[in-house]
Amino acid sequence: MTPGYRDDAPLRPGDRVGVFTVDVCTFADERSIAYRAEGPAGPVELRLYSLSNADQMAGRRFEREGLFLSRTLTVLAHPTVRRIHAAGYHANDVWTASAPPAGAALPRWCAEAPRPWHVIASMFHEVAAALAAVELTGILPHILTADDIRVGPDLHACVDLGNGFADYFIRRSQVPDSDSVSADPIPLPYPGTAWWSPEDLMGSSRSFRANHFVLCAIAWEALYGRAPFAGAHFIERVTNLLEGRIDDPPPGAGVPASLRRVLTRGLAVDPNARFPSTVVLAEAFKPGLLARLFC
Repeated sequence: MTPGYRDDAPLRPGDRVGVFTVDVCTFADERSIAYRAEGPAGPVELRLYSLSNADQMAGRRFEREGLFLSRTLTVLAHPTVRRIHAAGYHANDVWTASAPPAGAALPRWCAEAPRPWHVIASMFHEVAAALAAVELTGILPHILTADDIRVGPDLHACVDLGNGFADYFIRRSQVPDSDSVSADPIPLPYPGTAWWSPEDLMGSSRSFRANHFVLCAIAWEALYGRAPFAGAHFIERVTNLLEGRIDDPPPGAGVPASLRRVLTRGLAVDPNARFPSTVVLAEAFKPGLLARLFC
């Protein structure tokens, strides 16, 4: 299981991490702890991930690739990608400094009121297009949770790649096995919990098509209000995922069959059965195209 974050807050107001000065703790869970901080260019969210119980090789990979990621995404400055200012190590923690979060996390936004399918599809078109732009820089981005996608008042999406990127390396060193997984029920759907593609779970080589799977799983939850793969506990859920047993949508969901076909293709167990590129996936999410294909 993912190691629990240390109970004692490692930073206090006035402490420094790189060029950033800590103000106040804003968030903490079993994976990370976040602070509001001030940097040379203004306020940032400083998030620390504990690596004290994780594979140190994973930490070194993150340090090398995380610094490259932050520099590249800063240059990219894509409007749908939350800007990452810096990343590095501090007292055996991995940290990222990102632009302050704006808007509501996708699960909260979906829970606030019924959302038309075309509005949700439009947001996922934006997110997929942003991932495609990042891929052109030579980086394979990682989205693992619905909380990585935020919705602004203007109904435009913003995707946070920093947290998912750090989580990816931490979780890869802590993949649960059949002997350590509890059979206790896990609530479903489970916004805020990482999605894994079949190739992630099997330890296979990861490509851009893994993001297709994760993005379509998150979109399924947003559109239908429940996860695409049922299961009362981890083993059952993963078994259904690996065998491609997608749950039927709830009756009366009002989602066009054309959009469901997009999601089903993205959720294929075989990566080669998904979309040939993230650009094609982004185009498939366009509401105008989906409306013309409504059937």
